[in-house]
Amino acid sequence: MKDIDYIKNRLSKANLWGQLAEEAAELAQAALKMQRLEQGVNLPRKDRETCIAAVVEEHADVALLFEMLEWQDKEKREQIKAEKAKRWAKN
Repeated sequence: MKDIDYIKNRLSKANLWGQLAEEAAELAQAALKMQRLEQGVNLPRKDRETCIAAVVEEHADVALLFEMLEWQDKEKREQIKAEKAKRWAKN
């Protein structure tokens, strides 16, 4: 992708890691709002659709940064996901 190459050439890896941390924190906040909605406790001021849209957007931001950081060992990631799913299913 032309835009990704442009960004990678303009920002240092350190900047990209910092941006990943920021976007991951925003994803965590969006997920916590969804938790509050699901529990019906301390409801956020936004409606459900807006909260879901925020989760989707922040996930996309995190995924984009993974791509820019060239962290694309999909095979290893799939292996880890399978192992975690198996472990979670046992609990």
